[in-house]
Amino acid sequence: MNTENKPLALFAGVNDPVGAAMQLGEAFASSGMFGCNKPAQGAILALQCLTSGLTPFEVTQTYHLLDGKLSMKADAMLGRYKAAGGKVIWGTRTAERVKARWVYGENDLEMEVTMQELVANGVALGKGGELKENYKRHPRQMLTARLISEAVRLLAPEVVSGIYTPEEVQDFEPSRPVRDMGKVEVVQEEEFLLQLLLLPYLD
Repeated sequence: MNTENKPLALFAGVNDPVGAAMQLGEAFASSGMFGCNKPAQGAILALQCLTSGLTPFEVTQTYHLLDGKLSMKADAMLGRYKAAGGKVIWGTRTAERVKARWVYGENDLEMEVTMQELVANGVALGKGGELKENYKRHPRQMLTARLISEAVRLLAPEVVSGIYTPEEVQDFEPSRPVRDMGKVEVVQEEEFLLQLLLLPYLD
C-alpha cells in the first residue's frame, strides 16, 4: 500500500472511489470546513478531489459549491485561460459596461457585457422584477465575471469543460445563494488526515 505524502499518488491508489468519496463526504460535512453541511455535498467535493488529484484546499481555490453543484470561480477560469496561452486586454470597466479585447490562437476580438443587456434579457432581475442584490452591490464585478465566462467559453471551451461561474449559476436559480467552501490555510496535517480517511480504500 502506497501512502506517499502526495495527494495525486494517494488518490491514485484508491480502489473504491465511490466508497472513498462517501467516507470523505461524511468527514467534510461533519467538520463544515469546506462549506458542506450535508454528506452528499461533501461527496461531490471529494469526487472532485479524487478525479483531479487535488486536496480539498486546492479545489476550493478554484470552485464554489452552489446547491450541491461545483461552479468555477471567474478568476480561476481566467487564470486557466491565460495559462493556456490566452490574452485579455481590459478596456472599459464600469457599473454599466465591461469591455475587453480577447486573443486566443487565431482569434482576436472585442467583447462586452452591459447592464442594459442583462436587465433587458432578465438575467440581472429577480422574481419581482427588481435588480438582484448582487448586481446592486457589485455591478462591475458581476459584469466582469459574466464577460470572462462568455469569452472563455467561446474561445477556449476546453478550459471550462461546461462548468459555469457562481455568478451564472446564481442567475439560473436566483433564490439559491453561493456557498463559499471556505478560505483556510493549508495545514501540514491535511494530507495525513486524508490518508487516515482513505486507508480502507487504498490498494
